Amino acid sequence: MPNKNIIIVGAGLSGLTAIIKFLQNASTNPSLQFEINVIEKRSLNFNRRQKLINLNKREFQNFHDFPTSASNYWDGYCKQLFDPNDQYSLNHEKQLVHKVYGIMPEAILSKREKFLRKLFRQDYSYLHPFTNKKTFKNFSIKELQFALLEHINELQNSVPNVEINWHVESQIRNIDFETKELTVVAGDRTYLLKFDAIFNCEGTKAETTDIINTSLPPNVKEKFAFEKIDFPLLYHCAVRLKLKPNVIPQEPKSLIKFFSQQKNKNHHLAKKFKKIGFVSPTPPNLFIIDDNAYKYEFEKEKLSLRIFVASEIPKKIYDIPDLAERKKIIIQWAKLIASIRYGISDEFFEFDDRGETDHYQINALTFANELKAVNRPEITLPNGVVIFLVGDANLSNFYPMGCSALFGLNEAIEAVELICKENQSKDSYVRLFNFYRLHLVNELEAMDSLLHRDFKAEIEEQKLANLNMNP
Repeated sequence: MPNKNIIIVGAGLSGLTAIIKFLQNASTNPSLQFEINVIEKRSLNFNRRQKLINLNKREFQNFHDFPTSASNYWDGYCKQLFDPNDQYSLNHEKQLVHKVYGIMPEAILSKREKFLRKLFRQDYSYLHPFTNKKTFKNFSIKELQFALLEHINELQNSVPNVEINWHVESQIRNIDFETKELTVVAGDRTYLLKFDAIFNCEGTKAETTDIINTSLPPNVKEKFAFEKIDFPLLYHCAVRLKLKPNVIPQEPKSLIKFFSQQKNKNHHLAKKFKKIGFVSPTPPNLFIIDDNAYKYEFEKEKLSLRIFVASEIPKKIYDIPDLAERKKIIIQWAKLIASIRYGISDEFFEFDDRGETDHYQINALTFANELKAVNRPEITLPNGVVIFLVGDANLSNFYPMGCSALFGLNEAIEAVELICKENQSKDSYVRLFNFYRLHLVNELEAMDSLLHRDFKAEIEEQKLANLNMNP
């Protein structure tokens, strides 16, 4: 097989997974020769604060067409990738233990070992210490990206038939599909890269997809086009909070006692919601909360409870033009959501600014969640060039379902397999995408009754508002 030039746009979870799959295939087949150029508009410091709420295959047991292998889900995939020989476990003190070398000193744990420790410490049957509700395993996407990147760097050393070049803080300017060259801009530098296949893992913004569409040859009649999924446009915030220091005891037993004493006290939430723009006889119900409370099962540790709130917000809050004022309001909103979840006053929470800088204001964000899906996830050109849209680039993320990261994992793996098998039909990739799209749509249809909410009426209301704005 001749050398193939691969472009991967985006070093998120899908992009990194694709790189690993290329390395794995090439390590067992020396005839595979790849030069992989990774184009990432940010740095490899991965300044993201999102969480991956990891859904296990048990959660999809009623969907018989979902992948059945544990390695098709993030926890099983990471276990197989970072501990293929089953060498690691936890001891009774929840320390990471190597079955040959004994306890692993925390000071020298690799990124992958730290990730495994977190993976092992959480359990699907675990009851949240403050809410007594079953919790999902959860990962920091940033921590997972670092672990995957570390694995790539190590694996690359033993796979000489794959060359990986990282183009950080760079973007594609244009693409020439006839010469199979694209132009990359990085700061004040502009240069060309060869390609035979493009993996667009850029997320939902479709900036690279737009460039692809405008660059496709005239004889390619069908381009990538997005259709809105029949669901209202929702507005959301994502905010990181923590418990106030020196107000609540930090010893685990004392803290659990505090929560039990405070729980379900009336803190006049309705009035507080109304004050910041939400008027409803019932509290908002389209939100998720994740925290680090799983650490409380090993009581030796003193813990600052850190909380991630992703919640729907009213449009009037999203539309606040002053960014500082909007940030202030969504932080208060997130505190009220946390108050609902934990049953204690919103006064016990404060904004968590850890990791924020003047350049990265990333712990209190707002965004509009418009659901859309591409008409086709792959295009193969007459000259053999293959273009894949992977993960959120082909189907919008809808965070209350927590499935999109799982979709991107399996799509990246399937797309790489098809590139490594020359002249292979891409039908299996299209089928996988269509199945995930159908699953999302079917789940959305069930949300009206689940949330006691008439989404169809909201869609019509939004359409009418758009007509009034653009007569």
